[in-house]
Amino acid sequence: MGDRALSTCRSSGSNMRLILSFAFSVLLLGALSSCQSMTKEECQIADWQVVGENDGSAGYDPQDRFAQHVKACARIGIAPDQTVWRQGYDRGLVNYCTPMSGLAAGQAGKSYANVCPPETSEGFLRGYTLGRASYSKGRDIDSNQNRISFLRSDISRLQAAESAETDNGKKLTYRDQIHDKELQIRDLERRIDNLRYEQGQIDRDIDWFRNDPNQRLPGRYY
Repeated sequence: MGDRALSTCRSSGSNMRLILSFAFSVLLLGALSSCQSMTKEECQIADWQVVGENDGSAGYDPQDRFAQHVKACARIGIAPDQTVWRQGYDRGLVNYCTPMSGLAAGQAGKSYANVCPPETSEGFLRGYTLGRASYSKGRDIDSNQNRISFLRSDISRLQAAESAETDNGKKLTYRDQIHDKELQIRDLERRIDNLRYEQGQIDRDIDWFRNDPNQRLPGRYY
């Protein structure tokens, strides 16, 4: 009876491992398919000029992006039309390579694949650099605020430990640690104030830029 029960448990355990393995495989395949540039259905009905125009408007690197489409559609034996796709891509690139598009891409923290031709790259990069400066300041502010949150959590933990401690020497050690973290917080708060001031300057330049993307900017932080 015991051997039969043990065998049943082993069989059950083996089945469970197979089920978990299968479930993991399904999840993995789903994750991999979600990384494809196009679904099988999209490959089947694709208007490659429209696809190319969308890719150009998004500023994708043309070689990398078309290679992704080739790989995605090879699963069902469809070969993208590169000539037609490139015609659409060049048309979309006209919409992407503008000063205001550069500003939006920079503010969103997007990377630039160096795709704009010389005649439009200067205007795009002026907007992109300005937007990227604003994005970077925002990231710095968030990073410092997160650091303050961690320090405050540490202070709460140390205060609780101090209250529970009966040894005066150890209490003093906790107080010193709390004081040190409070000094760090004040330093970070001053840093945030400076970053917000700089961000305010950039925001004013962004308003200036939006009114006339062709005018010269002071260029304080970019």
